[in-house]
Amino acid sequence: MADTKDSLVERKLPDSVGVYYKFKLNSENVVICNFCKKEFKFHNSTTSLMYHINNKHTGAKKQSQHSLEVKPVGPINNFLLKGAPLSNDRITSINTALINWLAGSGRPANIVDDEKFKNFMRVAVGNSNYNPPSRTTISRETDKLYVQKKSDLVKKLESAVFVSLTADYWTSVANHNYLGVTGHWISEQWELNSCVLTVLFTEDRHYAENCAQHFSSVTSDFGIANKVIAITTDNARNVTAAMRMLPHVHIPCVAHCIQLSLNTGMNEADLAQVLSKCRKIVGHFKHSSANTRELEAQLAALDMEKLSVVQDVSTRWNSTYDMLSRLIQLRDAITAVLTEHRHSLCMLKEQDWSKMKNICNVLQHVKYVTEILGGSKYVSCSLVLPTLCHLRRLMSAEDDDPAYIARFKQSFLLDLDDRFDDRTVLWLRCASALDPRFKSLKFVPERFRQDIWDKLTAEVKAVQDDKAKERDKTADVQQTPSKRQRLLCFDSSDDEESVQIKQSSAKDIVNRYRVVPSISDNADPLAWWVSFSGAHPELAVLAKKYLAAPATSVPCERLFSKAGNIVSKKRCTLTPKNTLKLVCLSEWLQ
Repeated sequence: MADTKDSLVERKLPDSVGVYYKFKLNSENVVICNFCKKEFKFHNSTTSLMYHINNKHTGAKKQSQHSLEVKPVGPINNFLLKGAPLSNDRITSINTALINWLAGSGRPANIVDDEKFKNFMRVAVGNSNYNPPSRTTISRETDKLYVQKKSDLVKKLESAVFVSLTADYWTSVANHNYLGVTGHWISEQWELNSCVLTVLFTEDRHYAENCAQHFSSVTSDFGIANKVIAITTDNARNVTAAMRMLPHVHIPCVAHCIQLSLNTGMNEADLAQVLSKCRKIVGHFKHSSANTRELEAQLAALDMEKLSVVQDVSTRWNSTYDMLSRLIQLRDAITAVLTEHRHSLCMLKEQDWSKMKNICNVLQHVKYVTEILGGSKYVSCSLVLPTLCHLRRLMSAEDDDPAYIARFKQSFLLDLDDRFDDRTVLWLRCASALDPRFKSLKFVPERFRQDIWDKLTAEVKAVQDDKAKERDKTADVQQTPSKRQRLLCFDSSDDEESVQIKQSSAKDIVNRYRVVPSISDNADPLAWWVSFSGAHPELAVLAKKYLAAPATSVPCERLFSKAGNIVSKKRCTLTPKNTLKLVCLSEWLQ
């Protein structure tokens, strides 16, 4: 009898029916239904057993399945089983938060199919009856969310008077080409707004004509074709040529211009050999974990901070400075490691180290300027000319400079001056003039300062004319003028006097602004305009036009960094449509 009990303990029912039946006591082939206690013969076949459950106990079957899906340990299990059913509002709020998390973080929708994720959600909700929405539902709701957020963005853009854009092209790991566009404007409350507009999938070749058409399609899609004033892009030839076909002002990315001028200066100063040695030394440690461990051990022996070498990248700004400065910082440890081991590297001589220090002294100023102009949360367009003027003073050749440093500085400055055309320079000067920090225009040659104020005076006149037209439209057209008024309207002398009054008033407006004291360089220009926009209403309109434009294309670069995390190697099959929605929603939902 003991053997029979042991055999009964060892034998188990298949998982498909184990939750509905159990063996009869002291029997090896008779099972009992857990719901109606009916007995059945069991000979390793579950067909008749499942037939009974599906026809007689359908509701009990569903309840049993729910109880098996979540099996927390201890008191959590009791809590879940006793949880009251969730209301429809509660389920809706949970699903909405889940969809916002998936879309805002760029997560894959198929995560809701994972059983472990379902169990986690049930434990987090505190109810074993909760089921996350399906993948199809997630995709459908994500589409609705994208349409809703885009509609909200279009409404915000309707209230903007002027809009500036940044644009750049990007190729994903799936070899799909996209045009990223971000919009920037100053609101009625004088807040600087920055937002992603689109990540447009492009199939045609990036000829200048096609690029211009891409830009125009984006502005038309968002209804801002007549509001876009300036577009900031990189210095690619096709993009530059496309901007000549458009009526918008083209602002070349200042950080990219500086980087290109640096490359020109490096070539003219014959510094390629030193940089080549540095890159090989960095690669010696970067490409070998054993060499890296030896460097770390040497740093510990010398009681130095544990740092790693930095590899420069041709497309990353300031990476050359980071590489050289880190090598100088780790000089003793690197020299000790390379001296103790055999290698085929060409060692840096004392003359090379001296060149590296001199180059770093120059490049640190460039890095400082690039970081200042790369910000997107503050006004940067008005900073371009004052900052470049400061950089020119620091980069001017001195008597004690080595010959290669003098050649580097001269080539850098000449190349940088050639990268901005007259229209762009005038735009940047007007932006600085409307910034109360730099309206003295000390960084502009004196012979050009009056041209800036003349242009602003002409634009003030245009603003006055637009306001006059709006007043005429709102006037009561049904009022019939008197005979004397009709005679005065046809008096040519009176018309000439009114023009002179308009001209003098425009000059007075600009002159009143010019005599106002400048503010500190660390102050916020938009905060100043909040207080004084009522005193200078016409110039306030122009300030919103000029101060919103970014100085660099950094917003697009950051957009592509996020897009690269979403369209990764594991998700390279994402369609362009889904890529657009996920990248945009990841920004809009922040």
